[in-house]
Amino acid sequence: MKILISTDIEGVAELTDYKEANKFNKKYNNIKINIIRKILKLYSLLINKKYKKFQKIMTYELLNICKILKNDNIVISDAHGDGRNLKNKNFNKNIKIIKGFTSSLDGMVKGIDSSFDGVILHGYHSGGGTGLSPVAHTFNSKTIEYIKLNGKVIGETTIALYTCALYNVPVFYIEGDEGAVLEAQEINKNIISTVTKSFNKKGKIKKADEVLASINKDLTNAIKQLNEDKTLFLVNMPNKFNIEIQFKNKNHRIWQKENIIRIDEYKIKYSTSNFVDILKLLR
Repeated sequence: MKILISTDIEGVAELTDYKEANKFNKKYNNIKINIIRKILKLYSLLINKKYKKFQKIMTYELLNICKILKNDNIVISDAHGDGRNLKNKNFNKNIKIIKGFTSSLDGMVKGIDSSFDGVILHGYHSGGGTGLSPVAHTFNSKTIEYIKLNGKVIGETTIALYTCALYNVPVFYIEGDEGAVLEAQEINKNIISTVTKSFNKKGKIKKADEVLASINKDLTNAIKQLNEDKTLFLVNMPNKFNIEIQFKNKNHRIWQKENIIRIDEYKIKYSTSNFVDILKLLR
């Protein structure tokens, strides 16, 4: 099989704070990172120590997933932060890693096309406005309060699922926090999942080794079901997409786009029958 893995970090095992997800120390955020990257010793000083732990967990989880997939015909889309969280030397040479940002509208599933048999969402998290995680956000935690689609608050999970549906490629497995998993299974209840943590009254934050054990079991089952009946995981797209976005600040760049209706100083709405228009809006 040919599989695309879209990987984020906030949904991996044990992570519960933005400080653990931010690659660079806050005081260096305004420095021209691309210039400093050339000076390796100084670059290493910029890296947030807390992030390093979760970069390792992110990597170990992905290596485990690739092993279950038999390291064959896999593309990994690095979809967190600057898109440069993974070190190629850790992975089998057959595995392609797409780093950084591209001009593609496909965003977190960059690299997707109709040749793939399935997609895995790894390390996904609850959407902004859900209140289901201390790191709940959608795309940019500093500028976007929430995004609603057809009246429901959505996160990056929904955007990824519908983007894959444009190519008729099924998302068959998701690993992440409970909010991300519930969001995926609301769209298609057959999507198989591994929940890394939940923050309700009976919430639990699983340890990294416990999550790895769950991935082994759940992903093995997901692959089996994908092989037996791919259609179980296909998604039906809505006929109409009514988007509402609540911003945290005024004059966001999205307000400059065509056919936007401003509700107030912080909120806009937009309607279309073509999901590609939504992807263009969010770029």
